[in-house]
Amino acid sequence: MKNKFIIWAAGIVDGEGCIRAAKRKALGTYGEKSPRYNWYLQVKMTHKPAIKFLAKNFRCGTITKEKPGKFSKRVAWKWIASGQKMADILNMLLPYLIVKRDEALAFINFWNKKVPTVAVKLGVPRVSLALRERLYQRLRSLKQREWKQ
Repeated sequence: MKNKFIIWAAGIVDGEGCIRAAKRKALGTYGEKSPRYNWYLQVKMTHKPAIKFLAKNFRCGTITKEKPGKFSKRVAWKWIASGQKMADILNMLLPYLIVKRDEALAFINFWNKKVPTVAVKLGVPRVSLALRERLYQRLRSLKQREWKQ
């Protein structure tokens, strides 16, 4: 992948992107015993060619269309990546990220320490659950901080 694209993509992620973490309770519907932690890298903007360019060059992700909302009268496009692809992308962008750097590091730390779950019904070991919760809370705290001027 060309360095120019990586630098451009880092700027787009810093300005228009979001690193999200979601925690879902274990509902027991499928016999799961542990909460699930889902992480996403998303970029949302009204310029569809830029969104398609990200997906094409990273060779992954999903593109969705969002209808105009309360604050915008324009259609927005969202590109989302997750899992190993997200980890790979953030590792490539890391040297050039400024605004989202700490959040990217929190996810990379989470991903590198992730313990694969053998079976949903067995549950995730307590040590792994505690680690996942700490890293999830770390990302939440990063999103609530205020920038010094």
